[in-house]
Amino acid sequence: MAKETRGRPITVDTPETRQKIEEATALDASIEEVCFYANISRESYYQLIKKDKEFSDRLEALRNNPILKARKTITDKLNEPEHAKWYLERKAKKEFSSRNELTGADGKAIEVKSITGMKIIKDNGAPIQNKE
Repeated sequence: MAKETRGRPITVDTPETRQKIEEATALDASIEEVCFYANISRESYYQLIKKDKEFSDRLEALRNNPILKARKTITDKLNEPEHAKWYLERKAKKEFSSRNELTGADGKAIEVKSITGMKIIKDNGAPIQNKE
């Protein structure tokens, strides 16, 4: 006996639609952007990837394309000192990242004082509220 399906059949599952979905996904577009580019609804998109596990896996792989391209671009430029420094500052932070330390006068700890009394002044200079 044939399996009964619910809802409308997917009518947007064409080679052209799949190609557009793949193109947008390879650019790491959001689902909303993919659907807009392929001229399909979100519902149709989710039905399609649910129906075709292989296609869903391909889309997941395509999402990594921009990241891998960026990594390759960076690693191709590592022979240039500014790119190598940038890379090390992010990948080997303990050793190479820039750090700023704040200290008080003569390298001592910063003194923190509590302010208890304030005047709130209007633009015209007249106080509007006193707190003590």
